[in-house]
Amino acid sequence: MPLEVYHERMIAAGVDPEFAAFAVDGSRKVARDGNARLTRDVERVLGRTPRTFLTWAADHSAAFVSG
Repeated sequence: MPLEVYHERMIAAGVDPEFAAFAVDGSRKVARDGNARLTRDVERVLGRTPRTFLTWAADHSAAFVSG
């Protein structure tokens, strides 16, 4: 969905305009790979190696299709 439509729908649903703008900015950053970095936080908290969202999605997609 285009970000402009996302913004309009949030506003129409009663979301605070400042929050809607913040959410759109965050979505824009994600779309531009602005959060495409791995940290050691997952390993520290969960005790396992972090992985990319693409890997996570592929793993869960395969589980969904086969399960």
